[in-house]
Amino acid sequence: MLSRKHTLSLLFFVLVLLNSSAKAIEPNPTEIALMKELLRLEVDLHESSEIASSSLISAANFPTGRPEGLEKSLSLQSFSAPYDLYVWQQDGSLFGEVVPTSSAKVYVCSSSWILIQAINNLISAFNSVRFIGADGVTVCEDHSQSKIFQISQWEFLYDTLVDFNLPFNMVENRNAELAVPINGGVSGSSADSELGLISQNLNISIPLINLDTIEGKRKVWIELIYNGNLADGALSWKLGDAGYKE
Repeated sequence: MLSRKHTLSLLFFVLVLLNSSAKAIEPNPTEIALMKELLRLEVDLHESSEIASSSLISAANFPTGRPEGLEKSLSLQSFSAPYDLYVWQQDGSLFGEVVPTSSAKVYVCSSSWILIQAINNLISAFNSVRFIGADGVTVCEDHSQSKIFQISQWEFLYDTLVDFNLPFNMVENRNAELAVPINGGVSGSSADSELGLISQNLNISIPLINLDTIEGKRKVWIELIYNGNLADGALSWKLGDAGYKE
């Protein structure tokens, strides 16, 4: 099985090549073909070591169009081809649509993206993005027409996955400024990273709070899981996880 270390090493190699090629005004066809092959190789490596893929949905539940009035998330370039990207949540799943804005084909590949999320108050990057078409096949090829896909994650043994119920960013791996914030997104600033969160399912994340102990106050982080209503109708939570900050 391919470890996170190996997948990140490959991603680093791809990033180095892409960044060096990006300095050219216009990559030549050979360079473009090589970059596409490297992105495809990342997908092939993930498929060869896949344990499972989280949150897959059936073709019957796959959307045939994006929600009416949805604003585009980003305007991007796939090599030399421009396109608009739309991202939305629907029935508990995350979806995206690539819409070409010229006559040129757009290369769409999940290995072009990474996920960023604050885990225990630390900003972490995850090379686990998977784009899946309605046919269940991973998306990584040229498209001349609009393409809708589910945004999921490759799930490897011992790997931590991004919690899609909490804030995170989907980031274009050639340019960290090209990010789609989901559920409000995350920031690297200390002010935002110390801010607690109540998610839509009423789970509560407290990244920093004082705990009174016999030795004095200790800084801790706490995750509370919504536990339904009590007999009197009051809301209740149970402790999901916690740890010391120092």
